[in-house]
Amino acid sequence: MDAGGIVETDKIAYYTAGSLPFGIWMLRSAFEAIPFVLEESARIDGCTLIGAFRRIVLTNSAPGLLSVGMFSFLLAWNDYLVADILERTNNIYTLPIGLETFFQEYATNWGSVMAMATFMLIPPVLLFMVASRYFRIGGIGGSVVG
Repeated sequence: MDAGGIVETDKIAYYTAGSLPFGIWMLRSAFEAIPFVLEESARIDGCTLIGAFRRIVLTNSAPGLLSVGMFSFLLAWNDYLVADILERTNNIYTLPIGLETFFQEYATNWGSVMAMATFMLIPPVLLFMVASRYFRIGGIGGSVVG
């Protein structure tokens, strides 16, 4: 256990359970958009079942997988309420809880708030910049005739 009394795996379980329903719903539509005919064609061309899944399904569902991954990351990165409830120690802060410390009862240090908010934007922006080249539109649109 950590100092707050919550085991780290409990936090992981919470964030997983929180993002899993939307992730499944989003991935379902991403996988349904891939025509089954492409898998059958790969099997006819000599791929095994696992090879067809890896080469056809995973390759064409990569934008959906990246979208779900980024959504889950942003959900955990920006979470305030759960971090406020689960982290009850004064020596460990998540960034949203640390940002709250700049607000006092009668004064706010807006320069520090804006600097911290800008600092908090750096990892998501870098993630989107790196992952943006893997997004594509209409990748399998012309692959099936009929």
